[in-house]
Amino acid sequence: MKHTPGPWTQHTPSNPTEAVVIAHELPNYRRTIVAVIPDHRKQGNAAVLDWNEEHANARLIAAAPEMLRALELALIDIENTLRRTFNTDPQTDTTYTIIRNTIRKATGE
Repeated sequence: MKHTPGPWTQHTPSNPTEAVVIAHELPNYRRTIVAVIPDHRKQGNAAVLDWNEEHANARLIAAAPEMLRALELALIDIENTLRRTFNTDPQTDTTYTIIRNTIRKATGE
């Protein structure tokens, strides 16, 4: 299954005790909810995040589609450069391997 297309937008509530919503905007003021980051202070959880950390996590999630696309393009460039310039198998390059594994993790491959 493919993920919801980007871009994703972070919707920060005016009240800091409400959940942060990550959404894909659609025409006619509709949206697809991608993620909801609850205010952990209201949950009574042991692992309480502070407001800044919650919003940093939301920004990271909202950037995910663009980061995935950037990694996919970087992987192609690294592969082409290693083969053309150094006549090297990209599978042996550490950066290539990290990027490839991260893409696989994100896409479920």
